[in-house]
Amino acid sequence: MRVSCAWLKEYVDFSLSPEELAEALTLAGLEVEQVEHLAPGWRGPVCLGRLEDVRPHPDSDHLKVCRVTVGAGRSVQVVSGAANLVPGAGVVVALPGSVLPGPRPIEATVFRGVTSEGMLCSAPELGLEGSKDGILLLPGDVQPGQDAAEALGLDDVVLEIDLTANRADCEGMINVAREVAAVTGAPLRPAAQVQPPGATAGEAFAIPLARGGAAAGATARQSPAVQVTVQDHQLCPLYTARLFGQVRLGPSPLWMQNRLRAAGVRPISNVVDVTNYVMLECNQPLHAFDFAQVSQGHIVVRRASAGEKLQTLDGVERTLDEQMLVIADPTRPIGLAGVMGGANSEITGTTSMFLLESALFAATSVRRTAFRLGIPSEAASRFGRGVDPQGVVRASLRAAALFQEIGAAQPLGPLVQEGSAPSRPVEIRLRPQRVNALLGTGLTDQEIRTTLQRLPGFSVAPDAGALRVSVPSYRMDISAEVDLVEEVARLWGYHRIPSTMPAGVSQRGGLSPKQRFERSLRDILVGLGFSEVMTSSIVDPGDFERLRLPDGHPWRRAVALLAPLSADQAVLRTTLLPGLLQRVAYNQHRQNDDLAFFELGKAFISTEQGQLPEEVPLLGLVLTGRRDALHFSRKPEPADFFDLKGALEELLEAAGLSASEYEFDPLTGHPSLHPGRSAELRLGSVRLGYLGEVHPQVAEAFDLTGRVLVAELEYLPLLEAQQRDLRVAPLPRHPAVRRDLAVVVGQQIPARRLLNILREAGKPWLEKVEIFDVYRGGQVPEGKKSIAFSLTFRSAERTLTDAQVLHAQARVVEALREQVGAEIRS
Repeated sequence: MRVSCAWLKEYVDFSLSPEELAEALTLAGLEVEQVEHLAPGWRGPVCLGRLEDVRPHPDSDHLKVCRVTVGAGRSVQVVSGAANLVPGAGVVVALPGSVLPGPRPIEATVFRGVTSEGMLCSAPELGLEGSKDGILLLPGDVQPGQDAAEALGLDDVVLEIDLTANRADCEGMINVAREVAAVTGAPLRPAAQVQPPGATAGEAFAIPLARGGAAAGATARQSPAVQVTVQDHQLCPLYTARLFGQVRLGPSPLWMQNRLRAAGVRPISNVVDVTNYVMLECNQPLHAFDFAQVSQGHIVVRRASAGEKLQTLDGVERTLDEQMLVIADPTRPIGLAGVMGGANSEITGTTSMFLLESALFAATSVRRTAFRLGIPSEAASRFGRGVDPQGVVRASLRAAALFQEIGAAQPLGPLVQEGSAPSRPVEIRLRPQRVNALLGTGLTDQEIRTTLQRLPGFSVAPDAGALRVSVPSYRMDISAEVDLVEEVARLWGYHRIPSTMPAGVSQRGGLSPKQRFERSLRDILVGLGFSEVMTSSIVDPGDFERLRLPDGHPWRRAVALLAPLSADQAVLRTTLLPGLLQRVAYNQHRQNDDLAFFELGKAFISTEQGQLPEEVPLLGLVLTGRRDALHFSRKPEPADFFDLKGALEELLEAAGLSASEYEFDPLTGHPSLHPGRSAELRLGSVRLGYLGEVHPQVAEAFDLTGRVLVAELEYLPLLEAQQRDLRVAPLPRHPAVRRDLAVVVGQQIPARRLLNILREAGKPWLEKVEIFDVYRGGQVPEGKKSIAFSLTFRSAERTLTDAQVLHAQARVVEALREQVGAEIRS
């Protein structure tokens, strides 16, 4: 919120400097981010003037010779090439000796035989926002010779306030003035004083109100009928409309333009400027409809129809749905309620009558509509955070007075009102002991009462050992006792509250078992050479097609966002795979090909209608590129399935699981993985996840090159299964005996099963078993494979004899023969 100090003084008589005021407001909870001095970017005589005469240059087809009055009895001749020179208009004149932004001073100059005694300035030449195609035109009632900086409000200071979500009331200048009065003790001027409920509507202006229906014939002047119908009072509790005629569209007065510019709003025309001015002043958005475009003079406030179209004032055609509230006539929508008007009813140069809207719309409805359609308008910002219900009529009457004051329009009838402002008689019982308990202070009842009475519109009365506080309607952020405690704290002064040590029993913080386990997984994977990545939980629904997922696949049960930012960020992820593959593609496109990534994140699986989605913690890994770094001593080889499988084995065993507790089984039919190069990981009967090479079609869809290996598993079952106790063994005292064993088994028998048989049959002396060769070829029958194992035997009590080792080896051979039909390969 940009607050002009000059404008602020119209409502509150404060004496602090802008910097002192900024500090006081910040200490009270309204953080002032910047104090901006609107000092002009020029030096020397730059003043206002009035164009008295404009003639063509005698020796040029594009230059004009102007006679400009620049003071009482003084005029100068200026040559200009601007195309918007209008006799009678006000202008800004840089006289000889002045220096505008830039290095060159203004001097009297001869243009093709005609002397120019200065320069007519455009907005950019003065350091202001505006078009550079033409000079800055001001109303004709300017005071020639007045200093331009003073006239344009550039001697002002603007406070930029960063408002928190609960202080939406301070989006209006009057409410900021009330805050300044509360903080500094400065007196409020009448315009900002809080009126009793109902007083402003009936007493501020002697203008009759019409309750609903038509308002024709309500005044002596005959005017067209105006009718208002509200079909949804829940989304629009109160709607008022008033007809204005004798419209004289033109620029607004300079004082109004200056205040709008200081607030960051571009002046447009007197009618539009008044609506913006009242919005900034009263925090009540208004909108003006061209009455000629309102069919039958009938305003209908209703929900939109599904698929209904409306082109808004920004020129964009919007597709509406039945959750959106529109302002319509009997034939079509003409505005989005509380968000933006329609292009089909905007004020133009041919407008002779307009209808002024001032209404109260439900904040949730406005927020939803503005977000879904992507329209962050000033009106939507205010309605979406809540406006004063008692300020609707007051703002309409204030605008009517301004229209008449500046000669922009005249009212043609009474204010037509449909509905009523919700009464908000908020009375809160405040216990002084509760104030001191929460703040750690020792304030007396009188100090608390005096502090709250500094807030304009608040009344405080004793109530049986407590205080009864009545809250005005503009402070919609105050609804409970603790809110009043906050008001006491900030007005008393946060810096005056003593620092104390926290009371109560202290408790040492720590990590949960799940958090400790996740940290250990990260440490293990980093030690294995993987780097952690974090990808977005919001993904593209098109990823399902790129992953080759068939209809009905569990990964397609995605939770759709109600208001996605874009089409490719529309659903919550059901797998980590798309994000990991996109990270690989991103790196490969930048010639970074040797990659090992992991991610710990959640997938979201849709459940029954109206239920929260199931959140599944997952670990995802991806591996691609060379197995080892380049080195002259070895030939580079690409990483393959067994590299990823080995990394998972290391991870599982480092996490506390023994090799006999998990197994890898062949996996077929996974749509995203290469057939024959994939497996699933099981922990007993629990399926943890999968690993394998990405399917070639999936790799192409994600624009990947080379062989890419992925794995994804649920890791919480590992936490439940891991060994809790640390087991240690003494160093061996007796030598080991190593034997090699080669067996021929069926092609379909997994090596993991053979290892488990060997470990079980070799107890208690089989210390370690490793696979060192797998052979398929001419010396092995078709459909068979040869696997060679290295067996290490050791006893903790004695040195094993050859006979004992042979006996143990015979046991494992017999077990292999009985359980899988293995044959010894000689």
